[in-house]
Amino acid sequence: MAPNNPECPEQAAPQQRGDLILVYKIINGLEKGLRFEDMFQCHLSPHLHGHTMKLRTKMSKLNLRSEFFTQRVIQQWNNLPQSVVEATSLQMYKQRLDNYMRPLSSLQV
Repeated sequence: MAPNNPECPEQAAPQQRGDLILVYKIINGLEKGLRFEDMFQCHLSPHLHGHTMKLRTKMSKLNLRSEFFTQRVIQQWNNLPQSVVEATSLQMYKQRLDNYMRPLSSLQV
């Protein structure tokens, strides 16, 4: 694909894609030195819509905290479909994530 093609998810939202890949790696223990317990909390409510691996934000009085990686990615992660988050390998996750993001990136043009 062309470098500036809006249908290419890698070009449409590179930070979002990279953030979501890093979250997957942290959750699945694939990122050395970053432990899930140190960065995120599971949302354990049985009444949630969507996938079963939802993350929860920690409340903060500071606006600055909302820009931290751990806070920035939670809503993006929680909005992913079950088929994406349940991928059994990093390669499968990236492929499913790209397929999910492709239609979304065309809406942002």
